[in-house]
Amino acid sequence: MSLALLIAIYLLAHDNWWTALMALMASSCSLLYAFPLFKYRNWRQIPIIKLLTVAISWVILIGLLPLKSNYVEFAYAYSCDVAPVVSSGSILYILDLFQLFLLIIALCVPFEIRDLKYDSVSLKTLPQLIGVLNTKILGISICVIYVVIEYLQFGFLIDHEFLINYFILFLVATSIWFSDKFKSDYYASFFVEAIPVLWLGLYLII
Repeated sequence: MSLALLIAIYLLAHDNWWTALMALMASSCSLLYAFPLFKYRNWRQIPIIKLLTVAISWVILIGLLPLKSNYVEFAYAYSCDVAPVVSSGSILYILDLFQLFLLIIALCVPFEIRDLKYDSVSLKTLPQLIGVLNTKILGISICVIYVVIEYLQFGFLIDHEFLINYFILFLVATSIWFSDKFKSDYYASFFVEAIPVLWLGLYLII
């Protein structure tokens, strides 16, 4: 842990203000998530905020931090032959960030359901507030919204990249539907967490 912190400090010291700001924002989300900073409560204990905090942190680290980093040559591009409906690269990237936000929330749903057997009722997690079935429906609906945004941008394309996306969203939706608090912890900790790794593997192979 201390070694990772030293490496992070060294890298930030040789980067620019944008990267430092994004790292500070993501770190602040993590601190607010873990430590009780006001009224003896942390963000994890506030209904719905837990999911939003996790998703926002990942969007910052994956989509915003690399934008102006000295260590990354960042350029937005789409690899399909069909021109998107919106010609602005900035708007397309914002839509991508929103899709990433939705995907992270969807990936968290199986963990929310699994943790029902551990979470205190006072946490008021999503399954505790609206029930397991409604949580599954919401998670699958988020996957559908992701695909709809993809369709509105480019139409339905029979292209390797898009087929991989549709397959991964199908896996995420399936993992949500078959989630329950009685399944082994390995269902979420191994199978669900392996989905993004599979996604990267398919891109590299195909």
